[in-house]
Amino acid sequence: MARLHFEENRPVYGLNTFGQPRTGDRAFARAFDADSRDLTFRFVNTSDAVPRVPPRVGLDSHEGTFLCFDEPRTLRSDPGF
Repeated sequence: MARLHFEENRPVYGLNTFGQPRTGDRAFARAFDADSRDLTFRFVNTSDAVPRVPPRVGLDSHEGTFLCFDEPRTLRSDPGF
């Protein structure tokens, strides 16, 4: 996303991730969200372990708007994942 935007001067209209692990620390997540939260959607299945790694120890964080598929396949926006 950043490469397209900065190196090729192409607009980025959105980013969807599925089962994304934590990818940065809290400072990175805040900076990312300040610029791109409205364009980024993070989809998670409650049965998937990958979005829970690495373990939350205060260093790693998610970014983007959180959306979750629960057991009855219902999409929820913030179930306290």
